[in-house]
Amino acid sequence: MKKIALILLLAFAAAFPFSACKPMTSTEPFHMKVMRRDAASIRSAIIAGCTARGWSPSDLRQGVVRARILLRTHELTVDIRYTDRGYTIEYVDSRNLDYDPLTGKINRHYDNWIRNLDKSIRIELSRLAADTRVRYETDSSRAKASPHSAR
Repeated sequence: MKKIALILLLAFAAAFPFSACKPMTSTEPFHMKVMRRDAASIRSAIIAGCTARGWSPSDLRQGVVRARILLRTHELTVDIRYTDRGYTIEYVDSRNLDYDPLTGKINRHYDNWIRNLDKSIRIELSRLAADTRVRYETDSSRAKASPHSAR
């Protein structure tokens, strides 16, 4: 009886460290809807957000920005497709992130990198919205104060 209890205890002890590991995550596309803006403004926010996080963005074609990040020995490449209504971050390629093309599973760091990239893009979009409001309010206050508007 003691032998069985010892064997079970050893089996659970050996399996315990693996149960604490996070499973690999999926590379499903990440979608974000935004307030309707012109596509050029969304593209500018994507480029600025990528650059702010250390990603290297480049225009792949109309409506698609390719972004690449290299951290230590890990490399990740994504395509960011955008329209005037939002953007989608899609996995393209990686190195040293244990990507499995059959299951779509990848190292847990992928989620953090995509979440941080999305956060930076949203920050840039909110800056853009604030700049547009300030510019609009400034332009309309100038129009009211303009001597030509009194005629």
